[in-house]
Amino acid sequence: MECFRQSSLEKFEQIGRLFELLNATMIKNKRGDDNLTSSSHQNYYKLQKQQQGTMKYVIKADGTRVPFDPERVVRTCMNVGVDQEHAETIAAEVEAAIDEETESKQVYDVVLDLLEGYHPKPHANYKLREAVAAIEPHLFEQYVAKVLEMHGYSCITNQLIPGAAVTHEVDVIAKKNNTTWMVECKHHSDYHTMTGLDKTLIVQARLEDLQDGFKKKTHPYNFSQGWLINNTKYSFHAKQYAAAKNILLSGWHFQEENSFAELIQAKNIHPITVLNASPQTISMLFQKGILTLHDVAASRKQLQPILNPKEFSKIYEQVGHILNGL
Repeated sequence: MECFRQSSLEKFEQIGRLFELLNATMIKNKRGDDNLTSSSHQNYYKLQKQQQGTMKYVIKADGTRVPFDPERVVRTCMNVGVDQEHAETIAAEVEAAIDEETESKQVYDVVLDLLEGYHPKPHANYKLREAVAAIEPHLFEQYVAKVLEMHGYSCITNQLIPGAAVTHEVDVIAKKNNTTWMVECKHHSDYHTMTGLDKTLIVQARLEDLQDGFKKKTHPYNFSQGWLINNTKYSFHAKQYAAAKNILLSGWHFQEENSFAELIQAKNIHPITVLNASPQTISMLFQKGILTLHDVAASRKQLQPILNPKEFSKIYEQVGHILNGL
């Protein structure tokens, strides 16, 4: 009897919270206030789904189990260039397609398939993180240099420079407006891997020895700052140390103006791995030093006799859509 009372009380409390959220929504709508927080929408959605017994769950890469949030899908789609109406349609189709418990990779794949049918450019933007991870690791420094060059930096890659104590291999030397950066590049094939404190410690140690070397005239590069660029997120301690030592960090959706994803998307410097092309074709392009869609666009005459007509047409159609927004 006591269990029955407790269960009934919990249900009444949930219903009460539902009505409170619904009432808050109605009051804000009457006021013309469209700024109802996303957390309120999310909580209302969760409670409603719990009452209906239709809540779906996503199993994240780290094994945690979280409620499926269609608003998150909407925001993600809009961030990659989809208008709100189509984003909401995609979120509804994703929710209908997934099981009661679905791995986050499967949700990603469903969204990717739906975006492919919408337009190549949002599809490429959504696929960007996976595409950067798929760059051949030994070419990542060259890709980073191409991204920076599109933003007005002059770059030299893979230089051996004598410091005060030892000689260092510097991934990229970047110059702009009379300022020189020592750029360290870190590529992860698994984009869920966190970039940790150890990488920022290496950047600072290398920078200090090279700055001491410049004072002793062991090399001509007057480095003003270390810059760590990678394709994943940073750990808390990596960010904390970088802030204390004035190390510039470019990672995935961190420090928006310097976010590596933002640097790429701002100039459409997508790697060739966003293309729907065979692995053999992608490998062949890498071997020829063709790393970005801009490189593909500039290599039309070179590639036409090499690719079969069907694949050639397919690739350049995609490149045109992504670079020109057609």
